[in-house]
Amino acid sequence: MSEAAPVSQPAASSGSEVMLYKDSTESGFDLSVWSADAWEAPGWGINDGNAICGKLYPGGAVSFYGGYGKLGGMNMLEFWLRADYGVPPVKVNLATDYAGCKSIPFSQISTIGKNGWFQGYVIKLSAFDDSNPDADKFNGCAGAGASDVTRVSFVNEESTEQWVCLDDIKLR
Repeated sequence: MSEAAPVSQPAASSGSEVMLYKDSTESGFDLSVWSADAWEAPGWGINDGNAICGKLYPGGAVSFYGGYGKLGGMNMLEFWLRADYGVPPVKVNLATDYAGCKSIPFSQISTIGKNGWFQGYVIKLSAFDDSNPDADKFNGCAGAGASDVTRVSFVNEESTEQWVCLDDIKLR
């Protein structure tokens, strides 16, 4: 089976950014975990900081909820995955309070380099919108505007458990 090409190539950043997780869940965001054993792992993050790590059971997720308006004006998602044992078949998903947007596997997201055991990823938020996946500006998804998107989740849609360890998760 051939590997799919990256979903979208990142464009230049607008300069502003919102951190979701850097050594801990950032102010303004709530960490939610379902069907998973997840914990903050001291010393497992980038530069020996903390990371959010866990075993995601089938249907499980590590999710960051920011509430209304957090994604307004943001166009990119960047995150770092500890990949010393390979890249798990986990997907990234955006959601509103009412519906989920398209899920995208790590394997289809552009990489931006390595930092120790971590592999960096960046993706246009518009890639989560089936109606306009190549747009430079994020206008929303699942029939809602960008400000209505409230959640960024890392989801296991496989039938077996998957391990993840994430750090430096941000919107820009």
